[in-house]
Amino acid sequence: VGSFGLFSCTHYLPRTRVERVFKRLAVSKGFYEGKAFGTLSYLVVRYDGGKERQCRFEREDELDMMLSAFRSRTSIPVGKN
Repeated sequence: VGSFGLFSCTHYLPRTRVERVFKRLAVSKGFYEGKAFGTLSYLVVRYDGGKERQCRFEREDELDMMLSAFRSRTSIPVGKN
């Protein structure tokens, strides 16, 4: 989180356009095929009246740290409502 906006993967959004940030979890394709699977973690940014962009995190704990930074350093709502 910078002082001027949010840089997420390949997109830059001014913080004034961001309405909410939250975590989205999914399972890999292997889960449905009975093979080994893993959890996929995404940071989702909702902006401009409901549009969404997501960025995948390799480690869920790093995503949790990012959400914690949003909670403590910005007034942007965190969590899905």
